[in-house]
Amino acid sequence: MKTFEDCNGILLKDGDIFDVHQSINGCNTFVIVNLELCAVYYFYDNCIQMLYEYDTLDLLDIEELEIIGNIK
Repeated sequence: MKTFEDCNGILLKDGDIFDVHQSINGCNTFVIVNLELCAVYYFYDNCIQMLYEYDTLDLLDIEELEIIGNIK
């Protein structure tokens, strides 16, 4: 399985909430529900909303991606 890091070099893991510092469908924060399955969800108002419907690997490769919390 490929590993992903945020802009500070911290490895992403299940439950991480991250900011991509740009708007994607009006949202800039996402949560990793299952990194192995690349299950990433939009995250609005401290609540998991819906599955990210585009190429998750592209989202996780955004250079500005920064972990801002964890739901666990």
